[in-house]
Amino acid sequence: MRISISQFTLLLLALVGTGVAAQTGDQQQPAAQPSAPHNTSVHTLNFIPHPFPAHKDNQAHKLVFPSGSETARTNALEYRTEAEMTPADRDLVLNAEGTIAERAHFDDLDFDAAPGNPWQMQQAVCPVLPHHLIVQFTRNRDKGDVSVFTAIIPRDPASRIRIIPVEKRGYSLFSPAPVNAVTLSVFNRIFAEEKATAPVDWLTLGLCYASMAGARPKAELIAADTHSEQLPEARPATLLMEKDGSEKIIFVDMAALPAPMEWTMVFNTKGRLLKAVHHKALLLKPLKQTQQITDLK
Repeated sequence: MRISISQFTLLLLALVGTGVAAQTGDQQQPAAQPSAPHNTSVHTLNFIPHPFPAHKDNQAHKLVFPSGSETARTNALEYRTEAEMTPADRDLVLNAEGTIAERAHFDDLDFDAAPGNPWQMQQAVCPVLPHHLIVQFTRNRDKGDVSVFTAIIPRDPASRIRIIPVEKRGYSLFSPAPVNAVTLSVFNRIFAEEKATAPVDWLTLGLCYASMAGARPKAELIAADTHSEQLPEARPATLLMEKDGSEKIIFVDMAALPAPMEWTMVFNTKGRLLKAVHHKALLLKPLKQTQQITDLK
């Protein structure tokens, strides 16, 4: 009977997460498992079961992203040009244009319709934020002279249109959009406005956040073939649940230029995004050949 390294790792994580420990005849304490810390449960897109983390009062609490809440094996959002947008969404942007121009001007984004050099817009279709329209605006004046911002337009006319500056005339913000307080605040407000009645797909939500910060991410996933030991090029999209109840969405954007970038988003027990981290990803060396695994019997 043979077991692969990947199978052994997954089995080890499952055992540690559920608190299973081997018992010896002389009742000695089991050895520590350094590869799987006891204060963290791991959940990747191959649906590894995980326990509810212990809350401070030792009572299990409701998770923001419970096991099984994933809706699809999706690693990227759909992006639509202005011509590809639905008539209703184009009208929504058109009606919001005055407010967008006013707020973009406030952020010194020079939102004017210069002849021959207009702003280009692209919609990030975010299915977990259905009551909001996420539109990225880009203007390329010349090589190295690019301005980018994101407009989040609510479908409810009573709600507020919000702007997230990303890049001004080729210069990133002093506090980059992926991690700054403006992006965090806007995300938390629109997520609260959604008033979701059921848990949302955690990776899709992470991709939507990255799109709001100006990216067009494509996350790395684990192999769909469970009988393959072929390594991904980078860390697979992962959900970590800490002992204090916080949850972390981690994924690597393989489409980022000039190099893949890793995103980490930390949520508290109420679903509020507390922190975002964005840095160059560590790439893994994929195996040259796919190895076949003999199932345990």
